[in-house]
Amino acid sequence: MRVICVTVLKSISPIENKHSYMAYIPAVVLTVGIAVLSLWERPYLPPPVLSLGDKVLHGMMYTVLAAAWMMPVINAKL
Repeated sequence: MRVICVTVLKSISPIENKHSYMAYIPAVVLTVGIAVLSLWERPYLPPPVLSLGDKVLHGMMYTVLAAAWMMPVINAKL
């Protein structure tokens, strides 16, 4: 059991090479950009309308955000 835990921890441990942390910069910039745009106070907001297009757009953006965070991890394992 201990061997399995150590193997799993090594496979998900942070990347050891300092230059590899540079791969996370696009994900961090994207996350900060989303946070800033989400928290920005606007004087006028359009009336709330629930539409399928809005849900699809949110789904695509969360997929892009998740992919941006996963790409450095996937590339580090290759």
